[in-house]
Amino acid sequence: EPIAVVASAGSTAVGAIDPLEAIADVCAREKLWMHVDGAHGASLLLSAKHRAELLRQARAQGIQGWLIPSTGKQNWQAVLQICDEEQDCVAALGLHPYLIEQHQMEDVAALRKLLAQHRDKVVAIGECGLDATIGNFPKQQLLLRAQLELAREVDLPVVLHSRKTNSELLGELKRVGIHTGV
Repeated sequence: EPIAVVASAGSTAVGAIDPLEAIADVCAREKLWMHVDGAHGASLLLSAKHRAELLRQARAQGIQGWLIPSTGKQNWQAVLQICDEEQDCVAALGLHPYLIEQHQMEDVAALRKLLAQHRDKVVAIGECGLDATIGNFPKQQLLLRAQLELAREVDLPVVLHSRKTNSELLGELKRVGIHTGV
């Protein structure tokens, strides 16, 4: 039976930061799958060596494409670089609610500009959404609505995050008129 190890490169609920390189080494040695929590941008912290090995293993299992979601303006370029370097990788660029205090409304304009420049690599807006367990919910709603409106304008699906906010998130999707997503 496959076993997956879940790791995070950001502050976890208990304040820890997982040592991704060490975890990746153990997973490779023990032939375990490793899921890296993209909500913290962790996939960007994997070394090129480990990324190449994980992609090789996935390809051997028949997986032929990867969607790399971002968490905010601070890692959009890194996500795009991975998509440049790795075959069959495409990007989702967005503003994740976990990093709400880092995001500004102006970031949506910057996102719009990047989408125009990299439409060949960016196939979705995200990861974006709502999370009732973290701060500044009104700001989360404003940024989500702006990203959903942008997704509708440029005709892209959205990659959504929802934690204890399903009805609120569905309401925003209906309000903006989004009918596709990941």
